[in-house]
Amino acid sequence: MFMNFNSTFLARPIAKAGVLLAGLLTATTLAITLQAATAPPAQATDLDVSAVEENDGRFVRIGLNKSVVVRLPADARDVIVGNPEIVDAVVRTKNTAYLFARKAGQTNVFFFDANGQQILNLDLEVALDTTAIKKLLQRSLPGTRITVDTVNSNVILGGMAKNQLEAKTAVDLANQFVTSSSLFQSGSTVINTIKVAGEDQVMLKVKVVEIQREVLKQFGINFQALVNAGNFAFNLSNVNPFASDLLSPGGGYGGAFSNGNVSIDGVIRAMESDGMLRTLAEPNLTAQTGGDAQFRAGGEFPYCASIDPDTGVCSWEFKEFGVSVDFTPTVLDEGRINLKIKTEVSELGQSSTVVAVPTINKRGAQTTLELPSGGS
Repeated sequence: MFMNFNSTFLARPIAKAGVLLAGLLTATTLAITLQAATAPPAQATDLDVSAVEENDGRFVRIGLNKSVVVRLPADARDVIVGNPEIVDAVVRTKNTAYLFARKAGQTNVFFFDANGQQILNLDLEVALDTTAIKKLLQRSLPGTRITVDTVNSNVILGGMAKNQLEAKTAVDLANQFVTSSSLFQSGSTVINTIKVAGEDQVMLKVKVVEIQREVLKQFGINFQALVNAGNFAFNLSNVNPFASDLLSPGGGYGGAFSNGNVSIDGVIRAMESDGMLRTLAEPNLTAQTGGDAQFRAGGEFPYCASIDPDTGVCSWEFKEFGVSVDFTPTVLDEGRINLKIKTEVSELGQSSTVVAVPTINKRGAQTTLELPSGGS
């Protein structure tokens, strides 16, 4: 079995990646531009409400462990806080009060004059200060448009990321900050609402072929040398995960290849034209960047999972066998494509029990490759 990867970015941009998994895979990414803009909410430090009407109210957001100076529209004598555990209020002068945020949550506060008339009421929300997280993202991701907000003790990431990698990095940094900061509770989580600009879709073209290793030996073809001469080496310990009785009783070989002088594609075509190689399947798969694409070729066999002790009726279930290929493509910066590849071949085996229950023999391998634009 052989693997060949090639990747090319065009002006649209369009990215291509190809793999020969016991054959050939080609990936093409299409960019779709999205635009969005969000503004982070302002946090108050000095609130002047001296011009509001009596009984008027407003919403105020305070950072946890921060304070706000409230300048009142009239002289106040009394202040009532809905939940003193969240916010503590102190009247320092007749028309000035201080609000201290002690705990994340929501509450309200009322101010009354000497006659017991309500001067002002404020709806308060105490949330974690996002300044530190924002600065961390700006240092790590210069020019990022990702926004940070909080709800109680949870962090919400929003806005627009340039690509999937930037969005993932922001989430990882926020998670690390939440788990290491003493400001957050043990159950605090990071909620990801980030949109990705130019969300890429990757088209995967898979070519599955069958070849016997003995044929290679007879003709003196050393694919190990070809593989190691290139930029990548994905050696499956000389055991092809596709090399089973399902495909080839003689075994096989696997690897990824990148070489400017020798093309595995050309060798494959030549061997196919001479009857030494047979193409089994050529499916096309499409996956969003960061998503999964799967290919299955094989069948299902029934087996008796259980027997009803009263009726003696067997409950039948089905298990899959054959060739499976799983891809997870991610388009990175500068036209590079990251491919996580997992291959597996399964076949029916002989049962070792008294009751003939077929077994499944499996062989598999997985790897992660990164392809440059224009590489193969």
